[in-house]
Formats: sequence, C-alpha cells, structure tokens
Amino acid sequence: MTKVIILIDGDNLSGNCTNQIIQKAKKYGEIYETHCFANFLKRPNWVSGYYENGMKLHFVPEIEKKKNGADPNTSDIELSVFAMKKLYECPEIDAFIIVADDKDYIPLAKAIREDFHKKAYLFYTQQGNRAPIAYDEAVVLTNEIVQEVEKPNEEVIVDRVKNDFLNATLAILKNRFENGEKEVSLSVLGMDLKKVNQKPNKKFLNKLQELFNEYPVLNESYRLIGGGEARIVKK
Repeated sequence: MTKVIILIDGDNLSGNCTNQIIQKAKKYGEIYETHCFANFLKRPNWVSGYYENGMKLHFVPEIEKKKNGADPNTSDIELSVFAMKKLYECPEIDAFIIVADDKDYIPLAKAIREDFHKKAYLFYTQQGNRAPIAYDEAVVLTNEIVQEVEKPNEEVIVDRVKNDFLNATLAILKNRFENGEKEVSLSVLGMDLKKVNQKPNKKFLNKLQELFNEYPVLNESYRLIGGGEARIVKK
C-alpha cells in the first residue's frame, strides 16, 4: 500500500484543520507519519493533533530579525530540511503531502518529483495560488471552522497562562527528545522557554513539579528528577 507522510507548516494555517487534513490524506494511502512545524505558543490548537492523531510536533521558536521582527521563514526551512532528510533515510515513503499556504515549497516539491521520483501533493486554503502547478495534485481545504479535538485530559485547558506554559514545555521536550537527547536539564529547558517569552523564575522547579502533579499528560511520557542537577528524562 502507498505510504504517505504529512508535513504541515503550522505557522500559516489554523490548527482547526487537523481532522480535515488527516481524513483527506487517507485517500492517498496509508499515513506513515504526520509532522507539524510551528511556534506552538502562537498556534496552540495544533497541540490537539498530538493527542488525537499521533502528530509529531516540531517546536520552532521565532528568530528575531534586526528590523522587521520575527522571521516568517523559520518553519519553512525546518520543514524543508526535515523533508530532505526523510527522502534520503526513508525510501519506503511513496508520497509527500505538504500542508501550507505559501509558495516557498515549490523547490521541495520539484526535488520530490524530479530527483526522487515520488509523489508530491499540496493541501492549502488560498484558492488562486499558482503554487499548485508544481505538485502532482492540490487539495483545497475548506474555510469552515472544524471543532478542535478534545484532549484526553480536560484540565489541560483550564487556565490560559498555565496552558501556554504547559504547551511550550511539552513542545520543547518533545522536540529535544526526538533529536536524540537522553535528558533535558532545567537550565536548558529554561533557556528554551525564554526564547518563546515564557520566563522561568527562581521557583521554576516548583512550578514544573506542580505541572507534573496536576497534568497526567506530562507523567505519561516524562519523569522530573529534582536535586542538585534537576532534569527531565523520557520514560
């Protein structure tokens, strides 16, 4: 059966599209993996895809440009590099579904089709965009608001401030462990959180302990180890 991988630029699409993307992708074959690249503090509704559909989250903190604010191409570059890595390392993947609302992935689509002789599909929402001509097929996602997937643990969405901190922590941990790290020290986690405007204070360890006690979603995958060298390890 045809194996397809879904690569989502989550910084220019709404996470409310998650279910729609998954259902449409199944028409092209068996879903091998689904990956979403985004700053999840600004797009927290993508996190629901992690719970419901096994979506792999790639947390991409914004890089500040000198004059024009955040660089809008950070997720684009991360996604393209990741796709090329998959093309070389996973020959069993037959087709790539790129979910994005811009033209930046035309070179990637060309490489998929011409250099690796695989299928490249585009899922997008902006009709009239000339980017679809670079793909084997393009699918327009509807603009209707799809109800956000309910998380298994309803307590995760109780408080906005705490929820942002939790989502950022989950995304950072998932990204670091997927990149091969064996453990994440609190100092490293703290620096990553500062990059996305979350500011750990002197009670950082206590705050994390409260999150681990309150939200089972953390305990399902990770273990917090206190002491002189406080750190988080994957179970």
